[in-house]
Amino acid sequence: MSDLPKLILSFLIVLGPLVILHEVGHFWAAKRAGIRVLEFGLGFPPRAKSLWRGMGRLRIGATWVHTPRNYRFPSSLADGQVVEARAVERKGRLVLQSIDVIDNPSAATTPLKEPAGGSLQLRGEVSHFDPGTLYSLNWLPIGGFVRMLGEEDPSAPDSFAAVPKRWRTVTLLAGPAMNFVAAFVIFVSAFMLGQLVADRISTVVGSVAPGSPAEQAGLAVGMQIISVDGARITSPDALIDYTGAHLGRTITLVVQDAAGVTRELSVYARPIAERPAGQGPLGVTIGGRAESYSVVYLSLPEAVDRTMAAMLNAVQGMVELPARVLAGQIDPSQARPVGPAGIAQLASFALDASVEQGVLFPLLNMAGVISIALAVTNLLPLPALDGGRLVFVVIEAIRGRRVAPEKEAIVHFAGMMFLLAIAVLITIQDVSTPLPNPFQ
Repeated sequence: MSDLPKLILSFLIVLGPLVILHEVGHFWAAKRAGIRVLEFGLGFPPRAKSLWRGMGRLRIGATWVHTPRNYRFPSSLADGQVVEARAVERKGRLVLQSIDVIDNPSAATTPLKEPAGGSLQLRGEVSHFDPGTLYSLNWLPIGGFVRMLGEEDPSAPDSFAAVPKRWRTVTLLAGPAMNFVAAFVIFVSAFMLGQLVADRISTVVGSVAPGSPAEQAGLAVGMQIISVDGARITSPDALIDYTGAHLGRTITLVVQDAAGVTRELSVYARPIAERPAGQGPLGVTIGGRAESYSVVYLSLPEAVDRTMAAMLNAVQGMVELPARVLAGQIDPSQARPVGPAGIAQLASFALDASVEQGVLFPLLNMAGVISIALAVTNLLPLPALDGGRLVFVVIEAIRGRRVAPEKEAIVHFAGMMFLLAIAVLITIQDVSTPLPNPFQ
């Protein structure tokens, strides 16, 4: 498979469902809050196809009537119109059978039960007309969206802006919460379905500093370090710990080169005062090379325990990242923001690793991390994001009155333009400077 189709496939497999789940969280909470959801879209506009329209409702006079799925309303029907309708009671609520707009507004609005069929004839003015949520399929397959009535305008009683602060808070938090739930399920599944774990790791020389004790002793890149002072080395950390405990002394390493030749080398472990800045005691960098692997499957309790630790580490790492960059603990190039193109690259690397290893762990683990990143990013207090909208709810709670809707709308619009500009710059960076493969 060529790179572009693989990138697109990886993006759709990983990011698309996570964005949709985020919107499902908003959708579910909005419905629970009584907010009118105008549209739930799969993908982003332009619209390709209207799939169906959910059940709606309207009030005729003082009577609430529910409408069936995909009901075809008269084109002129709107709030304030006088209508004549027929409805039947089903499962404790009235369900619309037919409706016609009429020109005579003087008729009574009280429902009258007809003898035949047990249906009700209603005549009166329509208010709170909700035709039901439109479910649509859109041309840009990069997730989905939820469009609610009046996100900054509280004039409509069933709009987002009109519901109490607690329901607006729940609706805004439901998207990130769904991503955390998705990450939990993904990580648990990843650990239970099997992870390729190295049974035996050899310690290998990665680089040798010129003029260092390692170079003087004959250490070279690629050599495997088998033992130190007669003790077998089982991991890079074991060698680092041993060397750190024997500073100022000469240690004996048994090494094996690429040709399989084994030899003993004596290397001086320099104390801190004797070594150049940025070098270790020996003047080498070392790494691990897996010699054999096995697939490890965790039980549900073990997977849950490992998942909680993984999620906590991921959130903590994202929150602490800016401070660590400013403190110089992490190179800025390693902490660069990633946009859709970068996510596609990472998902493609994870897909390749899963195919190569024969387990889903790399792909699922990457999806879990991205889901957490979506949740954390959306909680940032930036205009147009969920966290930015929450800021206005908090301001309203402190002030005792809300910010003027038109002012809030301007702030969110400006924030959206800023975020789109940043997204374009990040995408250009992702395309011009591809990310390194973290699985190599």
